[in-house]
Amino acid sequence: MTVEEVVDWRPFRYYTMRYELPGAGKTLWTYELEPAGDGTRVCVRGERLTGRRLAAWQEIEPELLSFLDEVLERLAGELGGRFR
Repeated sequence: MTVEEVVDWRPFRYYTMRYELPGAGKTLWTYELEPAGDGTRVCVRGERLTGRRLAAWQEIEPELLSFLDEVLERLAGELGGRFR
């Protein structure tokens, strides 16, 4: 289970989430929203992990990133169909 908490939010610019990831503990990720032609580009930045936290992240990274890609693709499809 992953616990998520919104820790900073500037609508239409960025938001920062704190995630509690199995083995890696609490980590901060910032999602920046930038205009890109007819859409929006999302840049994701996370804090630097080292040692055991990095090793734990590397174990869950492929599955987690695959899940995030899937979720963002579905969201893009939903938004594209409604706002174009």
